[in-house]
Amino acid sequence: GRATHIGYVYRTTRMLKAEMSGAVLANYARPASGYCQSATCTAGGAIPAAAVALTLSNGPFGVVGELTGGGQWWSSRADPLQDDETARRETRGSLLVRLAAARPRYSLALLGGLSWTIADTRGVYRVKEALAPFGGRHPINTRGIRTEITAGLDLGRRLTDRWALVVPLRVSTAVSEPQ
Repeated sequence: GRATHIGYVYRTTRMLKAEMSGAVLANYARPASGYCQSATCTAGGAIPAAAVALTLSNGPFGVVGELTGGGQWWSSRADPLQDDETARRETRGSLLVRLAAARPRYSLALLGGLSWTIADTRGVYRVKEALAPFGGRHPINTRGIRTEITAGLDLGRRLTDRWALVVPLRVSTAVSEPQ
């Protein structure tokens, strides 16, 4: 009868949940270890950023796509033979798998996967104590793409049926040099 039919519907129904989220972030940039060794140097610091994410999940398992972009950081270096000044902007895309544990008001999700960071650097360097074409000002214009392994967690608290406050924490380590 009716109870059998309702039981059949519930057993065969699958729910695919789609969530879209946004976040305001702070990235911390620092130059490579040898960048400021033999020169007067200003580089790195906190950079405002933003991220958007799309999550598709079926129960505790899901897939997350994230896109992060932000402000640029500026660096300046001077020594007796050369000066340079650059601006750098990084954009990251991530594809992560997600395992979530939900409570009525709180949630915890573990994430892991791959990220790709595109870094654009523009600037100029000046060679002192030399004549053209070696001396003088020269442009800096590079783009690199780096592959990374990313892990993280999302700590959440449900505010209403539709709204939640989620704190995303991510750590990435490079598995390839910029190309």
